[in-house]
Amino acid sequence: MTYARNIDELVQYLNETGMPIVYFTQINYGYIDYARNFMSSYHKSGCSFTLVVFCLDKETHDAMSKIDGCYCVMSSDFIDISECTSEFSVWLEMKYKKLMFSKFQLTELIWKTSSRLTAKAILYIDTDIILLKDPTPTFIKAFDEHPEKIVIAQCDENSSECTGLDTCSCMCFGVIAFRSNTYIKGLFDFCENDIIDNYSDQHFGNKQLGLHNVPRMTLSKNVLLNGVYGSVRTGVYCTLPESAVMLHFNWMIGNDKKRRMKEQNMWYIE
Repeated sequence: MTYARNIDELVQYLNETGMPIVYFTQINYGYIDYARNFMSSYHKSGCSFTLVVFCLDKETHDAMSKIDGCYCVMSSDFIDISECTSEFSVWLEMKYKKLMFSKFQLTELIWKTSSRLTAKAILYIDTDIILLKDPTPTFIKAFDEHPEKIVIAQCDENSSECTGLDTCSCMCFGVIAFRSNTYIKGLFDFCENDIIDNYSDQHFGNKQLGLHNVPRMTLSKNVLLNGVYGSVRTGVYCTLPESAVMLHFNWMIGNDKKRRMKEQNMWYIE
């Protein structure tokens, strides 16, 4: 398969697939096992969407290209990755923060061209996630039922329920969808000082959404589960609700995620 080398080629491919939502992520080889495990959950849960994988190095591209359901491109063909590491890095390290902030470049690029897409929305998704069902119907339904909303995301509060689905100030930028053809120019423009001054990319992103009064909402935490759900962080096996679409192993640092996945019988690769 020939992979897109620029945004025009990528738009053409995405429209040819007819996907109602464009799913995309960015990874380096340091996170390859999490990405492979994510795709194992994708297959186990019967997902059918194509995941556009922006690869920060050739090793990642070579590995992920072999997995059904992935469409791999090189990040360097689309954005400046000179500040991005190909190594495993830990939350709040500066190299980790720079890697996470680079997601905004990709989001801006794809969202800006979404007026040329047939898809209803674009959705960035992390790969420290276990998919339990295909998320597509959930997000399509939410956008259809709330036509005024531009952004729909997972709630990332440290609580069992979101304090306000329409007023959440802790939207997760690891599971976040943007309605097509609603691009807000410069919403996520950032500089070096933004990386230094903000606690994380998520804090910066939520601040920008608030400053620009972007119509947004989160979905129930019994649908999009995050790492504080039930006993996930305690080592005790957790029974998930029938409504659950995914379990995001955030609120954990480094390879503690892998350990917790194993405790929940959700580590599927060797």
